[in-house]
Amino acid sequence: MKTVYIMKYFKTTFSVLFIMSLFSFSSNHLKIAQADEALKFQNNIKDKERQRIESDISVKSNISSALIVKQFLRKISIEESKEDIKIVVYKSNKLIEVYKNGNLNFSQNILLSPFWREKKEMRGDKKTPEGKYYVCCKKNKSKYNYFIGISYPNDLDALYALKKDLISVKEFISIDKAIKERKKPPWNTKLGGYIGIHGTGKDKEFESKWKINWTDGCIAISDDAMEKVYNIVEIGTPVMILP
Repeated sequence: MKTVYIMKYFKTTFSVLFIMSLFSFSSNHLKIAQADEALKFQNNIKDKERQRIESDISVKSNISSALIVKQFLRKISIEESKEDIKIVVYKSNKLIEVYKNGNLNFSQNILLSPFWREKKEMRGDKKTPEGKYYVCCKKNKSKYNYFIGISYPNDLDALYALKKDLISVKEFISIDKAIKERKKPPWNTKLGGYIGIHGTGKDKEFESKWKINWTDGCIAISDDAMEKVYNIVEIGTPVMILP
């Protein structure tokens, strides 16, 4: 009897373990299948976005800076800026211009990063971005007095970064959504952020006096000029930064 009982016990235990192993195998197989599907979906999105990047690069490479400016000043809609105010920054000429109702309202020399000739691509490279942006935030108290935040990274910056696997698909979608809604894009990805227009403050009076480029990628103008620009522009004001 004892032997029969032991055999029944082992038989039952073996059956339970066998069923559990089948369940575990099935569960793991399902997880693997789901992971494969998720990976395929992510790769499919990346492929589509990369195609868009190549298309954008091809189109934009054939447009001169002068034509971009003309298109920018002519085609910005009323919805983008109710007061018809626009900012254009010329990196090579070290110049910022503010337009109101199609007319030049303000012009001022600027200071940039020591690496101003190169386009910003990632956090910490201390370069100034290039492209079409908008004012996404304003602060009247900062390290360099007034600060006007620029919507870097934009959707095209995000596309480049996605192509290089610098950001994830989730981060790309988050940036793209913010740009479409004309909000402040995420500044905590590997693309970086906190790019804007600001004054010089007392700490940089020497550099400003001798026209030394000193920023970490931002656009610096005199404190007096900064106050004027701050009072002119609004959240959503279009900003074009040219090489």
